[in-house]
Amino acid sequence: MVHRYPTPMSVRKSVYASWWKVPAWQQMHCSNAGNNLGVVIGGNGTGKSWLLGAVAEDLGVTPQGENTLFNTDYLTEHLAFDTKGAAMIMKDLMKLPRCKTIGYQIILDEGQLSLYSKDAFNEEVKNLSRMLMTIRSRRWGVYINLPSFLHLNKDVRMITNWLVWMKGKPTDFSFGTFYNVETNMYDGEPYLKKPVFNDTVVSADGLPMCVSSAYNILPFPKPSMKFIKPYEKLKSVHQEDIFVRFADEITANEVKVDAKAEKEREYEELSKLILEDHDRFWDEKRDSYSVVEVMRGLAISRDKAVRLIGIALNTRTQSPT
Repeated sequence: MVHRYPTPMSVRKSVYASWWKVPAWQQMHCSNAGNNLGVVIGGNGTGKSWLLGAVAEDLGVTPQGENTLFNTDYLTEHLAFDTKGAAMIMKDLMKLPRCKTIGYQIILDEGQLSLYSKDAFNEEVKNLSRMLMTIRSRRWGVYINLPSFLHLNKDVRMITNWLVWMKGKPTDFSFGTFYNVETNMYDGEPYLKKPVFNDTVVSADGLPMCVSSAYNILPFPKPSMKFIKPYEKLKSVHQEDIFVRFADEITANEVKVDAKAEKEREYEELSKLILEDHDRFWDEKRDSYSVVEVMRGLAISRDKAVRLIGIALNTRTQSPT
């Protein structure tokens, strides 16, 4: 039997509580609907991560009103910059009794994954999708930022609760369009739907009239400095780590290129020896250089001799008579 808890006052007083925060908190704590899964998309510098931090702060409250489900003093236990980090957080949570982790807040900052190849990014997203499908009933708050909602596979998009498309640059607020993610019962495809708000206005004849509207752009408040300061520090460390790995990869590639060029120069020099001592290595019957003689004369393997003969013959053909 599922126990019902009244929504904590801090959640009820949060921004957009009635149609977003309260239903999300109730879903985690007072139902068996599964995780509160949210996705934020948008360009660089649009405030995606700060929005996720603000949501986690609002919803990371126990039924008793304690902020232990998102403790910014231990942000590394809630924040991951790649799928591996998220897997470690979830692995530790799985060791605890399920009732003690209900409502736990997890942020996966995926933005840096696309710095590498597209194939690597796809593999990361595949692993992420597998994890989310595995832990879908744990009733956690899991929030992700991605370049595109379509990077997630269809099964994960179907269990996503909400999406925010961030637009513009944040000032005192960040800005974006909020969507509920729903599923078409006919073809099973997930689709986005803006929440509709009903307002009562007075018509021209003085009678009250109900008007429905959906907002395109909504302002979202920044998270607290308790989140911003450690987040920016962790992000800086993560970016430095990526830069070091990227620089090491470039250096390693340059070493490989230099080694390859050096090898090519070596082959060219050895092939010149064959051309200079043409009479010694030439086989009149085969109308080519003798592999055996080249092997003996230069003390090299058969494969290397064959390659050198190919270079020598090509050079000889291209040389003017």
